[in-house]
Amino acid sequence: MKHSRSLAALATLAVLLVLAGCKDDKPTQPSVQPTLAELWPNEDGRFWSYDGTMQVWGSDSLPTDLSPTPLPLPSLTLLAQMADERTFPTPASTTGVTYRLQFADSITTMSGVRRQNLAETLTPDAPALASAARPGAVFLRRLALARPDLRPRIAPYLDSAPAFAAGLMQPLILHGYAWEKTVDWIGTYGDVDLLLAWKYLDGDLRRGHEFVHQLVPSLASDVYLRARVLGTSTVETPAGRYTNAIEVFYVIDYGVSEVTDESGNSLGYSRSVGYGTIHFVPGVGPVASYERVFSTYGPNGLGAGYGEMQFRLGASGLTS
Repeated sequence: MKHSRSLAALATLAVLLVLAGCKDDKPTQPSVQPTLAELWPNEDGRFWSYDGTMQVWGSDSLPTDLSPTPLPLPSLTLLAQMADERTFPTPASTTGVTYRLQFADSITTMSGVRRQNLAETLTPDAPALASAARPGAVFLRRLALARPDLRPRIAPYLDSAPAFAAGLMQPLILHGYAWEKTVDWIGTYGDVDLLLAWKYLDGDLRRGHEFVHQLVPSLASDVYLRARVLGTSTVETPAGRYTNAIEVFYVIDYGVSEVTDESGNSLGYSRSVGYGTIHFVPGVGPVASYERVFSTYGPNGLGAGYGEMQFRLGASGLTS
């Protein structure tokens, strides 16, 4: 009997040692699913202030990794793995910034949609880089650069022709503008039409769930936002340590563009993408985000891109 008890005690100790050695920073499945209402509180006056870092290593030209025929994107599972294995080139510049989001009354888009205003403030405003003059224009400027064939259609929604750097180092994965939350999704509206322009989340928050949202369907048929819920992980921020953050991986697929030489001869096809993650914490909202700016997907996988942005929550709450 004593021998059996000793074995039982050793087995219990072994289990405790294994549990003690487990890390809680890998994505897991939460035991109780939060609701969309919990994941992003939206009372008027609620704010989030982020400590951010922007690094630029790209040149003022689109990266090229050409394929002889249009190359389809692989699965989000594989893309997320590629993103985890991403390279970090030596930056030409590194800028510390503060990024603030705050719900402030309502706003009307150029297309006439009036919704709750999630106002953005970036300080300093990406020094040495031109900013997008109007909220909601960041995506359109990037699309115009990625897709020369769409520029005539996009031009009416921009204040000026998009110089390469204009709007690139402005947040897109985590942004504001005309914001709405329903029981089925959270997203924002844009200036092109009356349709939902961007979707952050839909009602299924289970690990592995994916959704696809077509972007600017009135301008293009092959531009999409793709998202995958990676699970729950631990995030360290200046505001605290969060052990129940739901991580979502996003890929912006700008579609395929044919690259030609000066004589109009085809050199191949390029596929521009952007990607990143947001961590959402129930009762708090988005506490962290990462964004790789203006990359490509080609025969060599995901390109290094133009630069990256990282934001970590410094403070949040309600203003009076």
